[in-house]
Amino acid sequence: MNKLKSAQVRAHLQVIEDRLSDLGSLVTVTHRPFGPADGHMVSAVPANPRSLAFSWIWTDVVVFEAGREGGRWELEPTAADLQFLGDVVAAMVAGRVVETFAAGRSAVAVTLASGDVVCEVGYGGGLASVVPLPGWRRWGHRTQYEPYK
Repeated sequence: MNKLKSAQVRAHLQVIEDRLSDLGSLVTVTHRPFGPADGHMVSAVPANPRSLAFSWIWTDVVVFEAGREGGRWELEPTAADLQFLGDVVAAMVAGRVVETFAAGRSAVAVTLASGDVVCEVGYGGGLASVVPLPGWRRWGHRTQYEPYK
């Protein structure tokens, strides 16, 4: 795994952020410093309330989050992982994302332009998140998010 230098990571993330900013009034993009050195946080909140907001934080890794409990990817500062981040962001903007909810948990499934589906499951705090719920991803409440446009 070849980690990129800080300036290279910043350039990759700036391209993704610029693509979001090109959407104009369809999304509010916020960029804030975070942590030491070059770290920052970017959040994207769509104007359409039926679309999914997301954010990422970059320090020594890139942590991308979308959804309630699930949808958290920890990415290395490599060209492949940053390309993956760009692909996930593009899919979310296009509305190719479904979140399934059950007590104390959710799964965020994103369909990339390639047709591949990537999914992350997360659990909230409290007792509900530790109680086994067999099959919850089949019978849980599903939300198909809409495109930003």
